Amino acid sequence: MWTYNYDKQQQQQQQQNGPGDALVCMWPPPDNIISDEEEQRKPERIEETLQRVIQCALDIQEKFGEVQLEGAATRDRNPNESNNAENGPQPLRVKLGIGVGTCGVLVVGGVKNRCEYLVTGEAFAQAFQCEADCLPKQVVVSSKAAQLMQNKFKMEPVGKNGNQLIIKRSADKISKNQIVQKTMDAQLVDVLKSYIPSAVVPHLLMPSLLWAAELRQVTIMFLSLPFNSKKLQVLDNMLVNHVNMTIRALQEKVYLYQGSLNKFLVDDKGSTVMAIFGLPPVAHVNDPERAVLTAMELQTELSQLFTAHYKEDMLKYEEDLKLYEKHPVGEPPIKPLYKTQAAIG
Repeated sequence: MWTYNYDKQQQQQQQQNGPGDALVCMWPPPDNIISDEEEQRKPERIEETLQRVIQCALDIQEKFGEVQLEGAATRDRNPNESNNAENGPQPLRVKLGIGVGTCGVLVVGGVKNRCEYLVTGEAFAQAFQCEADCLPKQVVVSSKAAQLMQNKFKMEPVGKNGNQLIIKRSADKISKNQIVQKTMDAQLVDVLKSYIPSAVVPHLLMPSLLWAAELRQVTIMFLSLPFNSKKLQVLDNMLVNHVNMTIRALQEKVYLYQGSLNKFLVDDKGSTVMAIFGLPPVAHVNDPERAVLTAMELQTELSQLFTAHYKEDMLKYEEDLKLYEKHPVGEPPIKPLYKTQAAIG
């Protein structure tokens, strides 16, 4: 399930990917069948879980579809503008898109024992696509999810991708499960530390009152990579190797200048990496210069890496195109694109 915060300015800014923030929620198989793929694929298992997800989404929209959060900041107002509702506090508006299918976790990196992970698969690509067809206070499900739920919910078509807008329930609610508190042993804690920035790990052992309210001047570097959720649906060896080489190159350059790789996110619009310079215990007076040098060196190195990978993709595309011209079955191969960009601010 892909949730998205939508505000009044989105209509003007949607061409620039729109404002707001997002949250991805997953409903994994029960623990007792987590290793049994055959059991997981049984229709009754999928339908029960999917009904719970849609039920949850409708409950979220009923309670939080549009709310004014207490203490929400107002948009910066031009002194020449009139004092109307547009300049007041902006309400929280929620859009929900739902997909169903297989998912996988790709673990990459490994420099200085620091790993990054991303979740990929058809369920995510469907959810992202549904969000694009969704308006505030709506719940949209993929065509695959709609086929499974046609007797459970009243729906109507929306968009051009076969997605369906949930109108109302046609079946009784499924009873809610009890919340199970998960526990972690010391071994699992050590494994999870590999996914936490090294600048954060020491603070986890300290009382939160000593650092939770700390304000610090930092330099942020954003990097856009040419991997999106659709491209990562099918992970072949070549693609996995390229993603891993890219993240390792990022880690090596960021750590060389003592920055922290903070986020690696993948959605329908592409991949975003965020690095921070100035986090304890490696803050410097010249962190802005360190960030700029990191970006310049990454631009050079990634350009060379992507050029080599692009040539491999082009060779594969040309081979696939020759095969398609001989036997035109299915969709023709798509010519690969070449682009890299980085931004600091």
